[in-house]
Amino acid sequence: MYRYAAEVIKGPWPEAEPVIRRNSHYACLYAVNILRARWPEAEKVIVKNPLDAYRYALNLVGEWPAGEEAIAKDAELSYLYIKYVLDAAAPRARKRFWNLAKNSLETYGMRGEQARDMCEALPPPPPAVMQQARQTPAAPVFVAPANWNRPATIDDIVDAIGKAENSARYPYGVKSIRPPTQLTGKALHDWARKACYQTVYNNFQRWKNGGAQGDFIEYLGAIYAPTSGATDDPRNLNKNWVANVRRFLQQ
Repeated sequence: MYRYAAEVIKGPWPEAEPVIRRNSHYACLYAVNILRARWPEAEKVIVKNPLDAYRYALNLVGEWPAGEEAIAKDAELSYLYIKYVLDAAAPRARKRFWNLAKNSLETYGMRGEQARDMCEALPPPPPAVMQQARQTPAAPVFVAPANWNRPATIDDIVDAIGKAENSARYPYGVKSIRPPTQLTGKALHDWARKACYQTVYNNFQRWKNGGAQGDFIEYLGAIYAPTSGATDDPRNLNKNWVANVRRFLQQ
């Protein structure tokens, strides 16, 4: 029903809203892309899902205490919430969220340390102490949605991201963690690929465990290249990320 509203009606569909708001994923998409405003009737559902709570806060609400308990359960989303949503919030808001999320963030390597520093308003650690990306897990093969040409692996998606980002300075678009200063050329490329792979793998598992609702590339894009609140996207290029990754993935 969400897709019918988005692709056929191209606007709100009040008669379908009681059904759409039963599902947190589609309720969030409907609020963000169709209503383009908060949807109070759906928030009690959206608030239960970490990713949807984060996307709802990022695109519509800003600081959202009601959604923080769910967001705090996921280390990566907690980091992104601090970085993109709480960046301009009062110190007490960042400290409040850190108290909720610290258990997950403290196991999240250097991103967890960066999150703590942002919450405590401390300067970031020097690049020399940044960790190497974690060991790349084996790539699972999964069946792609029907509009894709073939089944894809995590490696296929990482390759597509690398082509879509097309950056020598930030291979694979990896900006939120910094490599050791001595890495250049192929070494920097390999390090960034591992970091990208880990992010894609983690989010694929999260998407699958959540019932594999919706399109995975859209799901991934909301985290990898958010279209709202991204301070490192002054030219608003993130809006093209999903389409570009799909295009390279289908080649």
